[in-house]
Amino acid sequence: MKTLYNVLLLIIIGLMASTYVFTLSPVDYSGHVDIPELSETANMIRLMCDEGTDLNDPDTIVLTLVPDDENDITTTTDNLFYADVYKDDELIVSNFTDLESVSIHFTNGTSHISRDNPMRTTLDISQDNLGLEAGTYAIVIKSTIKELTEENKSIRLNVSYTDNAVYSPATNTAPKNKAGITLYFSDKNKNIDNDVLIPVTRFVDSDKSLHKKTIDELKKGPLSENMSKTIGEVNYTTFFDKVVYIDLPSKDTTYSENSTQSAIAYYSLLKSMYTLQNDLDFSRVKFTVDSAQGTTFFHGVTIEKSIPYSYNDKAYLAFRLNDRYYLTDYKVYTINNDDSIEVKAEKIFEFLKSSKMPYVKNPINENLILQGTTDVNGNLNLDFNDALIKSFESRDDLKRMLIDSLTYSFTSIQNVNSISITVNGEQVNNFVEGVDLTKPIYPAKYINPE
Repeated sequence: MKTLYNVLLLIIIGLMASTYVFTLSPVDYSGHVDIPELSETANMIRLMCDEGTDLNDPDTIVLTLVPDDENDITTTTDNLFYADVYKDDELIVSNFTDLESVSIHFTNGTSHISRDNPMRTTLDISQDNLGLEAGTYAIVIKSTIKELTEENKSIRLNVSYTDNAVYSPATNTAPKNKAGITLYFSDKNKNIDNDVLIPVTRFVDSDKSLHKKTIDELKKGPLSENMSKTIGEVNYTTFFDKVVYIDLPSKDTTYSENSTQSAIAYYSLLKSMYTLQNDLDFSRVKFTVDSAQGTTFFHGVTIEKSIPYSYNDKAYLAFRLNDRYYLTDYKVYTINNDDSIEVKAEKIFEFLKSSKMPYVKNPINENLILQGTTDVNGNLNLDFNDALIKSFESRDDLKRMLIDSLTYSFTSIQNVNSISITVNGEQVNNFVEGVDLTKPIYPAKYINPE
């Protein structure tokens, strides 16, 4: 029986094994196992800065376009790169394009690059080129190359600039047997308005009348390689009956071909000559052309009558050229003729403190407050808060720049001959060597010695 039972059990197990369907998983993978063939990796072009992204006092940098493989790149603009500059997350320079020192050759707007032969471009992001004060900035450089993906079109650089420009204080002292004349030149890149220009004092041999000497020296041009000559030929100049006459040749294109150059020449002659008013008793300048009375010249300026010029209501800001600051006069157009001396002083101070222009340093820090002004017989007292004492604590040259700026600016108000400075109503002692702030301060005769 037992043997029969075992045989029957084996038969039953065999039948079950031959008919049972095994299910490996309850999940149906029929819709998930269709894996496509892998395609080649997309050819990406990367924008990199050879010097890294955290920079201190950079002059030039090299940006490199590196592709994964060989690649044609195209552009439709003259500039491959432009820059936006941010200070404390505020955009202060937009779409700056004067970056590339050497042009990259594109044939019909196309260039070929590869991993072994990437494109390298040298960019000038120096403090002078961008016109920035000392400080920390974010510079976002963007490319115009079409083949760059959106995330690779720009690179952000964290840049710090230190203030290594110096100021040469104004002076009343000329070298022995020399005369000082003030000449107005333009900066080489023409980054300031045509009517502003940069004054420099040149000490010359006093062997000729100063108005003639001024013309001679303007024709020689500036000594600084960062400035440009402003005038062309001059036939002659003479002084008669309180008028300085300047005769110009009609054929010299400096005065007629280009409106910008003509305006620079006009203001250079006019402003340079009017600095001689303390030496020559004159009140106007008259331009003639080829020894004849002209109607218009300097690309449209009327010259039929003699021309007055006033150094009133000016603010003197510090214009930076390479490694030097030059005090430069700007007209304060918010001042009205009928404003009181006190109102004019407030407007000049606000201009000095709040002006934001490329290449210009505000000589007044943001914490300095003009608490009041008092005019007594031509001396204007300026009373400040104690932020004055803390101004430029480690830089005597910049302290002198501050004092010179205040003196030239506030004595440009008509009937103000000198200034005095107090802090919270008290006299200031030992602020900077060479200037006694306990006495009235008069504007020095020679600004920005060359």
